[in-house]
Order: sequence, then structure tokens, then C-alpha cells
Amino acid sequence: MDKAERLERIQDLLSEIDERLENGAVLIVEGRKDRESLLRLGIRDSIMTLSRMPLLDFSEAVCRSTADAILLTDWDRRGNNIASRISKYLRSLGIMPDCRLRGRLQALVKKEIKDVESLDKYIMKLQR
Repeated sequence: MDKAERLERIQDLLSEIDERLENGAVLIVEGRKDRESLLRLGIRDSIMTLSRMPLLDFSEAVCRSTADAILLTDWDRRGNNIASRISKYLRSLGIMPDCRLRGRLQALVKKEIKDVESLDKYIMKLQR
């Protein structure tokens, strides 16, 4: 896949995420820098960042705010662990979190970047 096609697929995926957020979904990311990167890319601010609270408490807070959650944690060992645990907690609370978009994004960028916070710079690089 060439750079133009990769860029187009990433932008389509981000548009899909933004459309879901417009319809009431919440996007879950690990930290402030992840959130800032996505905001710079034009994603609407329906983003929840993991705080210092335990993941179960965080998951309960997500359930109180929405019935549609998208997980977008980093694709390193820690991010995979967090995604797995939050997904398990949300399912036990009655929400089926969307991990599919995370997997699609990971497949597109994994060889180039390892985290969500680098996404905006990576896209700018592809646009050049």
C-alpha cells in the first residue's frame, strides 16, 4: 500500500470515529497527549482519558455517560492490557466497546508509530 492510500484509509477511519462521536459515542484514550493529538486532527471532543482512578471505576464512569464506547489505546503491551481490561469491565456493565477501529488503525500504522499521541505528526508526514 502506498502512502496516499494509507493516508486515505487513516482519514476515513478518523472520519468514522468522529461520526460516531457526533452520535453520542465516547472515545477512550490513555492520556492527555493522545487526546491532544486527536483534537489537532479534528476529532470532536467526546474523548475520555484514563485518569488515576482504578480501571473498574473509570469503566463505571464511562457507563454513566454513554452506551457507545470506542477504545483507542496504544498498540504496545501496556495499551493492549488496558484495552483488554476496560473491554472486560465495560462488557460486564452492559456496554459492548468497539475495539475494531483500534485494530484497523493499528494495522495501518504499527510499523511506523507505536502510540496514539504520534498520530497527528504521522499524518502530517504522510501529507507531505
